[in-house]
Amino acid sequence: MFKFMSYSLCFVVLSCTPSGGEDSAPVVEIDRQETLALYADDVIIPAYETFNQKALALDEQAQNFCAVVSEQGFADLKSTWEAAMLAWSATEVHNFGPAMTLRLDSSIYFWPSRPNRIEDFISAGDLSYEAVKSGSSLIKGLSVLEYLIYGYKDNANTFASFEDEGRCTYLQSLAKLLLEDSASLLSAWQPENGNFRDEFALAGNGSASYSRQKQALDAMVNEMIQLTQTVEGVKLARPLGKRSSGTPKPEEVESAYAGISKAIIATNLESLKIAFQGGSEKKIHSLADIIASENNDLWLDLQNELQASELLLKSSEDSLATDVVLKTELTEQTFSQVKGLLNLLASDVASILGVTPTFSDNDGD
Repeated sequence: MFKFMSYSLCFVVLSCTPSGGEDSAPVVEIDRQETLALYADDVIIPAYETFNQKALALDEQAQNFCAVVSEQGFADLKSTWEAAMLAWSATEVHNFGPAMTLRLDSSIYFWPSRPNRIEDFISAGDLSYEAVKSGSSLIKGLSVLEYLIYGYKDNANTFASFEDEGRCTYLQSLAKLLLEDSASLLSAWQPENGNFRDEFALAGNGSASYSRQKQALDAMVNEMIQLTQTVEGVKLARPLGKRSSGTPKPEEVESAYAGISKAIIATNLESLKIAFQGGSEKKIHSLADIIASENNDLWLDLQNELQASELLLKSSEDSLATDVVLKTELTEQTFSQVKGLLNLLASDVASILGVTPTFSDNDGD
């Protein structure tokens, strides 16, 4: 995943250093342990559980397909890959903690894929699980699986490519590693295993990772805003040609081979809403609850921005690669809508939470 921002975060409701002289009243930190626990238990861990389940289904289908290569098996392989890809997309908003420290994020999903590097790896001959695991992020993960399953221009040639036993070996190795990585990520958070859950939820109360609750909340909100800028500044801006003199570059859409760029973005946006709400509905102690208690109109505005962005994405049945060329105005509207969402997060929402985001120059303009 692209990383384009750093933040100086100061949660006023938590612990900002007051200005003024010695007589300034001390700021009392508000306990947000319930917010952190809600996020870990009702948002992060369930998302990783779903991803692990979808990775298991993909691994099983890869083994089944290579045991008996058939057109129906190939169709099932595609559907299980897509389900795993979307399940991962729902976790991108949580790319902190073990996802980063264990370097699982790049092992699971590094894009855009590098077809030349993939083909070079295939040509080298050792396509075993061990070789894939020890290799770089350029030859493993969901984007490489996408290339293998969808990489040729037509379905018949892609299906026929699996007559090469090596490609099936590679497919199975990739799926096995993806399942292992998904299990490692889930295990790292689970209380009965790595228990990063308590490291996060008990921030400021014995956590070795976060000495203060503010640090854990910083990490959480950091990724929410980061994901929004990535959607705006990369997933939409690049194929629209915002960095190429306005010339659309449909080949730069995410998931260029499978053509599910819109579904991925929609999943990203839905995951943002779930992250704010603490689940499918707004829950007490969630960030949405905190925002709404201060300014309910702002929470309604944030919901409307998310919904409007999703509706624009769904207003065309064509792929994003097609839309950036043939329906440029509509795609520009989607881009502007997401940019408006980003601005709302970085201004009014940031103001209520006391967040001061610092953007790099790599936005969509």
